Parts: sequence; structure tokens; C-alpha cells
Amino acid sequence: MQKETTKKLIALGISLMFFLVGCVDTSVQPLPQQIDYKSQVNIVNLADAGGLKNVVMNYRDNQTVSFGAIGFGAESPANAFKEIPAGSKKVVVTFSNSSSKTFQLVTDTDIKMRLFVVYDSTAGYKVVKFGERMLWQTNNAKNAQFYPKDSSFVALVSGLALSADSWEFKSSVDTTKDTTITFKSALNVGDYAFYEKIPAGKYTVSIFSGNTTLSTTQNVSVASQGRYTAILYGSTTNVKFKLFKDD
Repeated sequence: MQKETTKKLIALGISLMFFLVGCVDTSVQPLPQQIDYKSQVNIVNLADAGGLKNVVMNYRDNQTVSFGAIGFGAESPANAFKEIPAGSKKVVVTFSNSSSKTFQLVTDTDIKMRLFVVYDSTAGYKVVKFGERMLWQTNNAKNAQFYPKDSSFVALVSGLALSADSWEFKSSVDTTKDTTITFKSALNVGDYAFYEKIPAGKYTVSIFSGNTTLSTTQNVSVASQGRYTAILYGSTTNVKFKLFKDD
């Protein structure tokens, strides 16, 4: 008797399972078979004065994405970012002398980032990752704190080992906009100062080590609600400065 009851319960359970499956609303959007994790990437050459001959990124299923040749102090793609799958990557960099090196790294999910190829006299070539923001932090009312009106955010990445301790934005139009940003410590190769908020406007930008001026660049403009990354490159006796627009 107990076996017969068990058989009936099993049959009832199977019937109920098929009934529930038949009741699924097929008009709704089906669940994706695979979640598409993305990164946005831009690559900057702070290492090779001769220019990088080619930069190629290898990722899953032997897929590749090329960033092409990148001049000294230049970015690729110019004024843009490539959207690629997030995850583990091999970055193959071919230098101006035709030698090449392979770097292993991870492009993080939902992060907009720059990769800086730098050269350290002790450690050699390396790739430094600088995360700028989440992909969803776009310029709209919801994310107003990242894009304040009448202000800009500016970060700095160094391709040099410097004894620099501050940088100054000096306005020739409105002295109330002058601002000095002090580093927590001297800048090593690949070190960075994260975003600082400054008033929008046109500036002369100077890099200082104590009372010594290492670099001065005039007519540097930062727009209202803009986000920027500045770079230092060249040599310790000839420090070059450039500003890239992030957003």
C-alpha cells in the first residue's frame, strides 16, 4: 500500500512540474545565455620616444583587438576609448626597435580606464592601469557629482621618476581661479594623483619641486563639467606636459 501511495505522489509531482512549465509566460524577454561584461580602454605611450610600432590585445577564444601605432605622449584611439570584453588579457607591445614584450592584465568589468606603457630603469617596461570611472557614471543629472557645473576634474599620471611635490593651475584671466595641488609624495614612474576638482577656465600649468619649476605649459583649457587626465613624460631634465579629455 505504501509503495502504491509513493507511486501516485511521484506521478502527481511530475504532472505538476509539466503544468508549471506550460504556464511560463513566453512573451517576456528570455534570460540571456551569457552576461556581456564590458570595459572601455585607451592606451597611452609614456615609454618609447621613438613611438610604439603596434599594440595588440589578446583575449578569450583567440580574439584580438589592435590599438595600432602610438606616438610618444600620444593615446590610442585618439580622443576615444575602445569598448572590449572585460577580463584577463595579454597585451603585446612592439617598440620602435622592433623588440616586443607581453604583459598580462585584467580589464575590469564596467570600468572606463587608461593603460599607460611606462619605462622604469629598475623594473623595465610595464603597463600601469588607471581606472577613471564606472561606465554608468555618464554626464547626466543622476551623476551630477561627477560633472559639476562651472568645474572640472583633473588627474595626473607620471611617466617619469620626479621629485615633484605640487602642480599649479594659474589663471591669467581670473586670479580667484588659481589653485595649487600638492602631492602626497614624490612621483615615481607610473604614479598618479587622482582627480582634483578645479574651476573651469584657461590656465598656465606648472610642475614644481620645491621652488624649482620643472615644467610650464600655457593656455591649458578645462571645460565646465569636464573630466581630464594629464600626463608627464619626456625626461627629468625636459619634462613634458599634456592634457587628455576623459569626458
